[in-house]
Amino acid sequence: MNIDYHLNRAKKMADNYQKLYIIEKYMKESLVNNELESNLYFHEYIPLLNENYFDKSVKMDLYKLIKVRNKICHMEVLDIEEESLLKKCYRDIIKNNINLHSK
Repeated sequence: MNIDYHLNRAKKMADNYQKLYIIEKYMKESLVNNELESNLYFHEYIPLLNENYFDKSVKMDLYKLIKVRNKICHMEVLDIEEESLLKKCYRDIIKNNINLHSK
């Protein structure tokens, strides 16, 4: 057993989880107006996102992220394309967060 290999994979998985956490937390916090909305599943938040801050391409990427999210939550390693999508969604969320709070 190569412990360094597993430690590197664990660090990468933790980094991916951190990005996913920020994405989900921001989506929920930007929408929750009542108790009902706080209990939605990830995919149920996407159509509720304000189109002034989340254009259609961002929403489409978030829908694609559902499969990636499930892999992260089940501790599966992401392939290059999945990791790239996660990073793109993360950057979009950060950008939208800045735009939302600057207006």
